[in-house]
Amino acid sequence: MRTIVAVLAVVLLGQMTTEDRAERLAKMAQRIDVQAAAGEVGEWQNVLRYALANRNADLAKKAREGVKNAKRDFAKAKDRSARSYMDRARRAVEDEDRPDQNPGNRVSGENLTAGEWALERIRYAGPAFICGAILEDDIGGVPVLTIAVGNRSDRTIDAYDVEIECWNAFDEPVGAGGDNVMGGTCQTPLSESEIATAKWSLFGHQTATRVTVRITRIKPAYGNIWEQTREEAERAPGAIVTATMRR
Repeated sequence: MRTIVAVLAVVLLGQMTTEDRAERLAKMAQRIDVQAAAGEVGEWQNVLRYALANRNADLAKKAREGVKNAKRDFAKAKDRSARSYMDRARRAVEDEDRPDQNPGNRVSGENLTAGEWALERIRYAGPAFICGAILEDDIGGVPVLTIAVGNRSDRTIDAYDVEIECWNAFDEPVGAGGDNVMGGTCQTPLSESEIATAKWSLFGHQTATRVTVRITRIKPAYGNIWEQTREEAERAPGAIVTATMRR
């Protein structure tokens, strides 16, 4: 399990130098990874408490191992220097060499941390971007999708809509009545420069092992509503994000 939690992403102010902006982004990425690792520790500790309360020895054993690994990753995240993110941060500022949607491209082929992935998503245009997606079962076995969305616009986002497509291990559409597309709305305001998570239960799509998700509509605090069709998203690198089930 991993929760991508991040706040205080960086506004790329025009009066700052490229190096200054890159340094601020690098510090942001470091903060994202520390917060993500801390969230992982907390989640495994919650699972362990649940297992012990319900006398589930197998789950407790798995949870103890999860806590140990999560604490190790947390220590690594805290020890990592912000300077280690600089090359990727400079690319985010300069907006060079955008990766495409090919699964074999340079970015998607890497094992990126939450902070590194956020830096890649910042390189894309649009008032908001999905910088990470996690698909995992809840304790009851129902898939839950968690996404991290960043606001790169100059105003608060009051709400946004997403479209989620669900597929099983055979790459067959999964959904009630054969409809594998579900919509979701997040109405928690997203401040300028903030990155925050939102979750949706995929109830009715319990056999889903892979999802694609995209932002379809954004309601800013003032100004026009932003909308994007699927055809437009398919032409915009990075607009459609895929998550596969984590077991």
